[in-house]
Amino acid sequence: MAKMTKKSFDMAAGRIDVLEHDKRSRGLVAPAVDGIRNALDTVAMNSAVSQNRARLYMALCDLFAGKLAEAVNVLYQRDDLGLVNVDPQTGRLLVGMPWGSKSHRAWGMRATEADTMRRLMMNKQMIQGHNPLFVYDPDTMRWYLNFRDYKTLAAAIDYCQKSPFNPAGVRLTWIEAVSRRNGTFAQ
Repeated sequence: MAKMTKKSFDMAAGRIDVLEHDKRSRGLVAPAVDGIRNALDTVAMNSAVSQNRARLYMALCDLFAGKLAEAVNVLYQRDDLGLVNVDPQTGRLLVGMPWGSKSHRAWGMRATEADTMRRLMMNKQMIQGHNPLFVYDPDTMRWYLNFRDYKTLAAAIDYCQKSPFNPAGVRLTWIEAVSRRNGTFAQ
């Protein structure tokens, strides 16, 4: 088992604890999602902070990174036959993901957060010259793991670290998701 250390980062709502795997284990830095959830709630409720929405988008980036880290760890769980939560022939995900329209609650995500993360994940697969970790097939309406390019947990972790969520992208996608939910989105 990897040695875990606790780090704290200042966020809009105070301090957020982050668990970090020992560097030798090549583990993924996984935010303590409960702390991020509390920070998001406080940022959204604090009227002084709501004047500066940048903190909200930063907190959402942290939340999405933490959920993606959890999902990657779940998907790369193995037994004697291989990956447990991924179809070995097709790469189809066999478990719900944090950005899923029906599974987001099981991951502690709100509907608008899941909508935003789903759109960001779809956008990641559209980047030219980029092999995404996850691919969505609109014909089957299913998500697939690109385990041909990312054969190991370490390779998937490396992808996550090199392809982070950015506040500007989160902002645009969040505004779109909220507008869609409120019925005010104009295409």
